[in-house]
Amino acid sequence: MKLSVVGLMIFKNEVILVQRGSQVKRHKGEIALPGGAVEPAETELEALRREILEEIGVDIYGNNPIFFAETCTSNSRFRIRAYAIFFDKSPELKPDGFEVVKVHRVPLNEVMTAPVRWENLKGHRVPVIRFSTCTVWGATGRLLISFREWYSGGRIQIQAGKTIATESQRDGSAEGRFESKEGRDIEG
Repeated sequence: MKLSVVGLMIFKNEVILVQRGSQVKRHKGEIALPGGAVEPAETELEALRREILEEIGVDIYGNNPIFFAETCTSNSRFRIRAYAIFFDKSPELKPDGFEVVKVHRVPLNEVMTAPVRWENLKGHRVPVIRFSTCTVWGATGRLLISFREWYSGGRIQIQAGKTIATESQRDGSAEGRFESKEGRDIEG
């Protein structure tokens, strides 16, 4: 299974999501978090910085990405580790036009409260979350559900299948906390 990293970029009261291009190898046209595969001899944070810079022209150097969740994709066989990146001011976003064709700015309150519907897609049960500007599903949906729990200090399910209460991790590391691969029903 390949390792991938993604960044949930938060500017004051909005979150950045990206629409993948129609010419990319995997997940054509999907709404996702910016990021991609970790190359050999590259750390996760180096890969995160490189991918975000390549895809939307933002250099996250000097920011402190905070790990908040991990999930897997069923169809492309990637293990995805997600990091929250908080910004004081909104940088200029420049989609590369190939991997990323559009940037969606979603209000943070929508990310935290939009209802989650679970649907069957190609034999898998996946979360679907509709926002005012776009819709996410699958791995991105699972990561956003985990972000809600992490950001609000809710409960996070770890890989062993146990649920532990956690304090809000907005100001600290969440290293070692994971969601289950299966997800679970959550109504917002």
